[in-house]
Amino acid sequence: MFAPDGGTSFAAAYVSGVAALIRSYDPRLSPAQVAQRLTATADHPAQLWDPEVGYGVIDPSRAVGALLSAGGASPPAPQRVSAPVLGPAPDRTDAIVAIWVAAVGATTVVVLLVGVPVIRRGRQRGWRAGPL
Repeated sequence: MFAPDGGTSFAAAYVSGVAALIRSYDPRLSPAQVAQRLTATADHPAQLWDPEVGYGVIDPSRAVGALLSAGGASPPAPQRVSAPVLGPAPDRTDAIVAIWVAAVGATTVVVLLVGVPVIRRGRQRGWRAGPL
């Protein structure tokens, strides 16, 4: 499965879940048969492999639905799909603003941690200079 914020970690969980659904409908299937069903029912890119979606996007309803068809008919022929179109690169303004807010906040905390004791000490002395 392809998601703009995903990758193999998202796809592995998704494929594992569909494989579990297939095995729940027919526990007699071997791992090779489950893998064959997953690849046969996936939506494949036109050139068979694409850097964005690999060998295709898994289709859970077709993978499980092929098991429910009458007489154990073979799964439908794979469809060819084009690679998804990615949008423009994300704007970096948010990250820059967040860094500045964090820097100003940290500076404020340091000034307060240093300034509060200095002001208290100054009030205790009546704002006179201390001994050297």
